[in-house]
Amino acid sequence: MNALHPTECFNTLSDEAKKKTLLNGMGTELLQLGLEFAVPLWWGFETQDGTYGLRNGSAFLVDHDHGIFAVTAAHVFREYCEAKRTARSIGCQLGNALVDPETALIGCRDDLDIATFRVSEATAKQIDKRIVRPDPPNWAPLCPATRNFAFFAGFPAQTRWTPSPQFFAAAPYFAMPPITSVTDHQIACRFDRDTMIDLGGSGLPPPGYDIGGVSGGPMLLPTLVGQGVIWRFAGVITQAALGAIFEGVVAVRAHYVQPDGRIG
Repeated sequence: MNALHPTECFNTLSDEAKKKTLLNGMGTELLQLGLEFAVPLWWGFETQDGTYGLRNGSAFLVDHDHGIFAVTAAHVFREYCEAKRTARSIGCQLGNALVDPETALIGCRDDLDIATFRVSEATAKQIDKRIVRPDPPNWAPLCPATRNFAFFAGFPAQTRWTPSPQFFAAAPYFAMPPITSVTDHQIACRFDRDTMIDLGGSGLPPPGYDIGGVSGGPMLLPTLVGQGVIWRFAGVITQAALGAIFEGVVAVRAHYVQPDGRIG
């Protein structure tokens, strides 16, 4: 039996049948499983004039049998490096772990908007998030197609808050929209409010909701198999726009990220 068969069956359903299937529990389960991959990337700093700032982007961990590394957007990495260069002091966290993406850098491609940096096994355990693993053997190449669903997650800056001087937090933004366009370079998902489903029970975000900060987060293709779900690395979120006219996200495709973390 073809391992991809359950996914192919789902993707051939009508929009109404997909909606019914997702509302019957499958959608909530997929969203919660996918969210386990997304990691906030934070940096707090003191400026030269003594004021304090806090910034964040998103990231995720990958291990393709050449060691664990983190993936984020190049513009998130560059913003951190600029803050590090100009600040009186700075500290950076990937989830629960202190890191310095600059000293651990593997590669940064501004033209692709992807950056990667090394993460030790001890640090990965401290972060305590799921790691994107290589595809199972003997699978066909990943071929995202329009109308198939994708998962993405990240941490919008506007949900960031500091419950106390020693702690900071952010609420994740995650969704499973259909793919609306695919090129060799990127995958785009444009949101259609007529088909949106509130799986979390807290209501849909209002039109124009700012999700800046999700850049660097993962785009994954959940593949349904007989015993559950396999998550395949599809891309890195590099653009997010939720405006009055256009709402959607764009990911640069995963094939630019090599198994050892190099980019190209």
